[in-house]
Amino acid sequence: MPAPIFAEVVANARLSEILFWITLRSEPIATASHPGQFVHMLNGDADDPLLRRPYSLSAIDPGAATFSILYHVAGRGSDWLSRRRPGDRVDTLGPLGTHFRIESGNRHLLMIGGGIGMGPLVALAAATNPDDADCVLINGARAAAGLLPGEFLPAAAELQIATDDGSAGAHGTAVDLLPEWYDWADQIFACGPGAMLQALDSALRLQTGRKSVQFALEARMACGLGVCHSCVVTTRKGPKRVCTEGPVFDRQDLTWRWETGI
Repeated sequence: MPAPIFAEVVANARLSEILFWITLRSEPIATASHPGQFVHMLNGDADDPLLRRPYSLSAIDPGAATFSILYHVAGRGSDWLSRRRPGDRVDTLGPLGTHFRIESGNRHLLMIGGGIGMGPLVALAAATNPDDADCVLINGARAAAGLLPGEFLPAAAELQIATDDGSAGAHGTAVDLLPEWYDWADQIFACGPGAMLQALDSALRLQTGRKSVQFALEARMACGLGVCHSCVVTTRKGPKRVCTEGPVFDRQDLTWRWETGI
């Protein structure tokens, strides 16, 4: 079991009415992390909330010994996190879970993110050498306030935007932009709410040709270490824990059924 690390807050910025970006310093986490992995944080004082919260890594800078997280306030834990200031320390476990894998020879990388699911995809794009591959990121959200500002993306990556209400970019979802880019892509990566990923899975079934597709799943977790079995998803290879065998899975292995009562 990894020992908790007290990561120091470097900056904590509010990007819009709903999005936040926090940067923390921890050399052990920053030097061992890969895009797609997550950290498990205690978000509160005096054990309230009691359970840790999982956050995907949105930026990793081993040289500065920092990592960053794109998040929104959804409850007491994330509200507590939004009020942290530089110099504060946050009890953190990580890095945890599996990470994205770019297959050898793939030069056209399509990344599709919904809401804060853009976080790990931005980290993946930043870790990709632009001399080796081209990255297109599709950022979908309900409205413009849910979109990650372009300055957080690597300069070499191309950004495509879609919003449900048409307030920015194309009027529709990130999934709606898939047909435009599918033939271009050598490999596809996605992260976002379960409903978005299932819709993307259905849309991929309509495309011709087989391509490598990796999904990073979002899940409620208790321990984050594979002990409590609270985040088990059924796959074609049997039950898998999102916190340890995931959160990154090959799309063809997913059945979209979650285990209960384990």
